[in-house]
Amino acid sequence: SAGSWIYMGNELTSPIPVSFLPGWNCLGIPSWGSLPQPPKASDICTSINNSGGSATAVAEWTGSAWRIHICGLALDDFTLNKKRAYVIQLDDFFTWTP
Repeated sequence: SAGSWIYMGNELTSPIPVSFLPGWNCLGIPSWGSLPQPPKASDICTSINNSGGSATAVAEWTGSAWRIHICGLALDDFTLNKKRAYVIQLDDFFTWTP
């Protein structure tokens, strides 16, 4: 069944560090920070990987299927929305600040 991301409280005006574990990690990005406005899935891959991380994919649930962007490929490079949650796959432990 489909889940939902509840957007509550005040909007963050500056980025905060996010710690990732190896594997799939759920993430909401309430502040774009230094990312392009609005970012695409490839921008998340680039930002994490240029900061020393090992992102391999970014995924979103569309309500009926998963849309998956594989880092480094031009396919399914969807635009992100602050009011949605995403799942990011990393190979290693990493802390990232958007």
